[in-house]
Amino acid sequence: MCNQVRFAGLLLSLVLLCSGCGATYLKPSGTSSGSDIPAASGTGEQDNSPNSNTEIKTNFAPDLENRRICGLENPSVDKEGAYIQGMAYPTVSYFDFDSGLMVPLCTQQGCQHQDESCLAYQGMLFDFDVYQDNWYALTSDRKKIDDNAHLVQLVQTDSKTNQRKILWEYKDPECYLSGLDLILSHGNAWFQLQITREEWKQNQDGYYSEVTTESKLVCVNLETGESQVFTSDAPTGRYQFWGGSENGFAYTYSFLDMQLLSEEAYLEQNPDSTPDDYLDYSSLNEFLNTKHQLIYHDVKTGQDTVVCDNVQMSDSVCCYGDALYYRTIDRSNGDSQIDCLDLTTGKTSHFWKDVWIVDYTTFDNKLFCIKSMPDGPTDELGSAKADFYAVDLTTGEKYMVPNHGDDYAMYFRIDSETKERFLGFCEGRMASIRKEDFWGGKFDNLGPLP
Repeated sequence: MCNQVRFAGLLLSLVLLCSGCGATYLKPSGTSSGSDIPAASGTGEQDNSPNSNTEIKTNFAPDLENRRICGLENPSVDKEGAYIQGMAYPTVSYFDFDSGLMVPLCTQQGCQHQDESCLAYQGMLFDFDVYQDNWYALTSDRKKIDDNAHLVQLVQTDSKTNQRKILWEYKDPECYLSGLDLILSHGNAWFQLQITREEWKQNQDGYYSEVTTESKLVCVNLETGESQVFTSDAPTGRYQFWGGSENGFAYTYSFLDMQLLSEEAYLEQNPDSTPDDYLDYSSLNEFLNTKHQLIYHDVKTGQDTVVCDNVQMSDSVCCYGDALYYRTIDRSNGDSQIDCLDLTTGKTSHFWKDVWIVDYTTFDNKLFCIKSMPDGPTDELGSAKADFYAVDLTTGEKYMVPNHGDDYAMYFRIDSETKERFLGFCEGRMASIRKEDFWGGKFDNLGPLP
């Protein structure tokens, strides 16, 4: 959950939250559960008073299917450590939680880890993940590192044999390219290919650049390298993959449901306005009038079904295994609902209701929610006070999230997890914490990440 959005007349704090067996921790009394499948349903109307005699089940092993890495600031993890991109050179290293040691993913004696002869050297990385004993890098040219990539590759490295293979690539010397949101699911890699074109034009005031961006959704079979590319017909349309199974997959199609005025037309109609006013106008209307359709594609029949006509997805992790959690919100009164799409069957069920759920994510078999209070106090940045709680995906029980006394933002923003640890952002740095310590509010036990 990487962005904060504010618009006039409606103060919402889109606070950062990108982010078994257990001991006894604090939990609000008054839980709720239901019979909806695949997860229990409930509401957010419970009392938030703590009950220290209630057990929170934790240390759930994360499902490796449909895991979203959310960029290199959120490293890929396994049971004992994390895969970290180096700063000086585009290499990937392994950080061991217990020892605190970090070593490059290279076994060559005397290697300097500075060029493509090194297995740890992955080039200009967009995303990196580990899946079924292989490393997968969504990367640009490994021979040249700059900000203007004209090549995107999906590279597979066998962690046992150290054999590297390019599964897929796209070249265009006339455009700037980037790969986004790598998700590995049931033998396939899914990601965004973003193509940016810049054209220089001339008018009476001189030269100016016109930038257009095209988004494609790419699916690559990890065994055969066969690929499918989904392209929007609309100039403002954008695809984004959220999760899949062997039977089907879910994606959103986003498009602007209005015609924006050009800057010239806006300033002509509003003679007292400035270019900054036009930027506010366009940003606000793009936010309010962009529709996001959640669509389920049945692999066997080839049929697309619109699951929700205007969904509000989280910027963080929305899938837990083959279950996709999605949100709708009525901006006039804050009524919020989170439903569940079973990616195996394509069926949906209601899961949770509350008001002003402005963001959410899924970790440790729980739905983490941020509930904003737009009529309450604000901090010095204008962010509204918020409640932070989690809901058990199996029982529907609601737990308070220990937050170190912060009422406006997640003190420890969860980005990824292992069975026993959360990884995330805390006090301006990346850190890890054992789940028992997190639920117990023992933030003095944070472990550093490099």
